[in-house]
Amino acid sequence: MDIKMYLGDIYLLDGRKGLYRMDITIHQQLLITGRYQGQGFTRFGVYSNNLDDAFEIALANSHSVYEIDWSRTSNPILLTKYSLLPDSVIEQVALNEDYLVVQSFTKVNTSSGFQQYNYTWVFNRGDRSYNRAFKVLNHDTMRTAINLNR
Repeated sequence: MDIKMYLGDIYLLDGRKGLYRMDITIHQQLLITGRYQGQGFTRFGVYSNNLDDAFEIALANSHSVYEIDWSRTSNPILLTKYSLLPDSVIEQVALNEDYLVVQSFTKVNTSSGFQQYNYTWVFNRGDRSYNRAFKVLNHDTMRTAINLNR
């Protein structure tokens, strides 16, 4: 499960049901204003330039990140699917108008045994594979804290 506050709304990701967009009314009631159905997602990011009605989400599982135009919650549109190393554990997903950032760690079986890769992938929006990432930051340990100051 993952949760974020963004532009006054609450977003809650349930790995078995999907992403919920919620608001709290002036009478302190929880109002669900949108729902994206999907299973197996572990982390997400949200972005809107707040100048028009465009609203995008990025949903991550253990091998991919899906960038979705969620401007109309009743009709989401898949924009781009980004591939990651298989069996990745995603710690953080963030996006803005230029980049998608994914922080992850992965254990890979090599000829000398298991090796762990702790990376932050910075993708240009629209690039589809970790092979084409704009920037890859290697970390010494997993779960490295990164502040993505927008």
